[in-house]
Amino acid sequence: MGVKVAADCRALRPPVTGIGQFLRGLLPALQREVDLVPCVPRVFRDLAPAGIRVEAGPAFPGSMWFHGWFRHADADVLFCPLGVRPWRADRPCVAVIHDLSVLRYPGWQSFKNRATVLPFLEDTVRGAAVVVPCRAVADEVRRFFPGSDPVVIPHGLDAPRPGAWTAAPLPSEFFLFLGTMEPRKNLALCLEVWKADPSLPPLVVAGAPGWKVRLPRLPRNVVMAGYVDEAGKDWLLDHCLALLYPSSYEGFGLPVAEAAVRGVPVLATAVPATEEYTLPSWIRVKPEPGSVREGVRRVLGGAAVKEPARVRPWIEAARDYAGVLTDAARRP
Repeated sequence: MGVKVAADCRALRPPVTGIGQFLRGLLPALQREVDLVPCVPRVFRDLAPAGIRVEAGPAFPGSMWFHGWFRHADADVLFCPLGVRPWRADRPCVAVIHDLSVLRYPGWQSFKNRATVLPFLEDTVRGAAVVVPCRAVADEVRRFFPGSDPVVIPHGLDAPRPGAWTAAPLPSEFFLFLGTMEPRKNLALCLEVWKADPSLPPLVVAGAPGWKVRLPRLPRNVVMAGYVDEAGKDWLLDHCLALLYPSSYEGFGLPVAEAAVRGVPVLATAVPATEEYTLPSWIRVKPEPGSVREGVRRVLGGAAVKEPARVRPWIEAARDYAGVLTDAARRP
């Protein structure tokens, strides 16, 4: 099939968060374009349904596996979606830098994120082909690393799938907050709005526990659903009144696009997904209680647009990635 690509697929280990969602969309399409060998420290069961062959390296801790075993994987090029390449790798690498929050807002990051990214960023930008998901992150990379030349490849999305909800029954009408609980997502802001108005339809919060977020006593009209699988997420997006996404900083904002392709109203800040695509159902909000409250009123008042957005499919993004990977493999 041509160029052989070893891909670091640790992000597919449950609970799958943003980068894992990115890989779930990209990898099935990318394997049609290149000889793809997904690699993990051990075989993860959730890869099997995708029909992807997996090469499992030794069961080392993640960073030790990445900077030790993965750097020597049998491939023409290493695909590194977690933001850095193996330290001073001796073969071509393509790294995806989803955002630079670890540099811009280190206080928002877990110690693990800082320790596994910051020491290796300079080496990555100087030694790997770098892909970013939007123009805004490309500008940040150039600003922090003068002379760098990242390639912009926006995320794709495939046609929405029907979902299924198997947990406790939910109200017939609800708003949805979707994402890992971390400071920049501004969950506390949404809780403040719901606490101030008990008459609002319930807010369902779906996402894995993150870091540096202390939840206050929850209002009665807030339901904590915890981490949900893909089928559960699809069901929530299909049935919610609107998605709330008042993030202070994003590299892309994939849930915004996932909701918008369904025609679901999206109360979101100006994240890159709203700049890369035309999203008719987007209601722009600021990360402030009054702005979020006004957006909620627009939805409840019937003023929200429910027209589905048009977003390019993952296969088109995969072809762009295949081009970058092939070019990287051919460099001397």
